[in-house]
Amino acid sequence: MRISAVIDAAGIPAGTQKPAHLMEIDGLTVVERVIVNLQRSGIKDIIMITGYRAEQVEKALRRFGILFLRQEPYEFPDMLDSIKLGLRYLRSRRGKVLLCPADVPFFLGDTVEAILHTPGSFIIPVCKGRDGYPVCIDYSLIPAVLDYQGREGLSGALAAAGVAP
Repeated sequence: MRISAVIDAAGIPAGTQKPAHLMEIDGLTVVERVIVNLQRSGIKDIIMITGYRAEQVEKALRRFGILFLRQEPYEFPDMLDSIKLGLRYLRSRRGKVLLCPADVPFFLGDTVEAILHTPGSFIIPVCKGRDGYPVCIDYSLIPAVLDYQGREGLSGALAAAGVAP
């Protein structure tokens, strides 16, 4: 089964500080930790959506061998807009796709393994009663997500597709 991942790193951070995904923790930036966690789980087909400071982000992450797509305009993107950009690129493939924001690095390879081995077209990890990341959708849901025009984000798109998040 083919597994891909889309990481959303397009938005502008609140205030003027460095984007959260470029902050360093124990020698790796937050987004590097996301990429490493995915790659350690065997996922090689990783697409990162950039926007704000795209050149800086892409240059810093080039060594990881991932694909970059730019969200333009990036000033007010919804996470769903970024996800759709990645899914448009992946729409002709089959398998599963993991979706994750660039600033959520603290998930384990075991979590990814569990997600990928759980049956269903939409899988979301839960920790202490709270939904987490990465979420996983089957490629069969891509057309419904791309067609969704509502304002309820990914959960609205999946609900419209008949998958209850």
